[in-house]
Amino acid sequence: MFAPSYEEYAAFVAYGGLSGISQAYLTVSASESYGYGERDDMIGCWCLRSNDDEIEYVDYDGENQSMSSMSGFYDGMFTRPAMWIGTETNSEIEDIQACQVGDIIKFGKTSRSLYWLDPPKPIKWKVLEIKDGKALVISEETLTYYTYDDSSWENSTIRKEINGSYYNGWFSDVEKSMICTTEIPAKETTDGKVSKKTVKDKIFLLSEAEVNKYFPNPADKLCISEYMRQDMYEEVYYSVNYWWTRTTDDKGNIRTVYMEEDGAEIVDRETSKYGYVRPAMWIDLT
Repeated sequence: MFAPSYEEYAAFVAYGGLSGISQAYLTVSASESYGYGERDDMIGCWCLRSNDDEIEYVDYDGENQSMSSMSGFYDGMFTRPAMWIGTETNSEIEDIQACQVGDIIKFGKTSRSLYWLDPPKPIKWKVLEIKDGKALVISEETLTYYTYDDSSWENSTIRKEINGSYYNGWFSDVEKSMICTTEIPAKETTDGKVSKKTVKDKIFLLSEAEVNKYFPNPADKLCISEYMRQDMYEEVYYSVNYWWTRTTDDKGNIRTVYMEEDGAEIVDRETSKYGYVRPAMWIDLT
């Protein structure tokens, strides 16, 4: 057992963070412990594993903080031990290796519940193509929501996040070993221009052309996630019926799949707006 590092805590936040029951429990625990430590202002905080002179910890609000010495570490600061537990079985891996186009497979886990104490659920992926012993898959449901924040895939916030804390939080070491590194154009536009520069990613978004190839009918493009329904405020949910592609229009907006009750169409969306994320990746089946 060990104390989590800041990077591991970031992956923890990607799963659902300190909200709902877990945050309430932390606050109650702090109030019940009040007066037991020499530093009452540190009660309810919990320490992270640190590798330098800055001692890092998580405060009441779930925010990462730091201090320059051990002066704040008194009886009032909590410790939250962490450990790794293996969850894969040979049968699960064999099921994935035997998948066919159109199948839904389970690979990785996440919790999109409002309450961190709810156990992570397997992530479902739709198999879009099988080629050279590899399967191209896309999440059956939206897994998170984010702003794009740039007109290129290379510099987008989404690319950084899904290949960082989300990648580390969703998949075990065994699963990571099965995810292929894919070369993706740094930027693609609606007029057919594709950047000669490429970036290497484990997880990516489909281009507009790929969305139309694999989801040719409007109804096929629909993707409503129950996880996201309960994870976002209602007024935000109903204003974000979009999932991102990685294609840019001539004005620097990003092409997104706009979902309605009877189907979906691809439209432009400003990079500063929120949109759902349906990650895609190639999995090695050998």
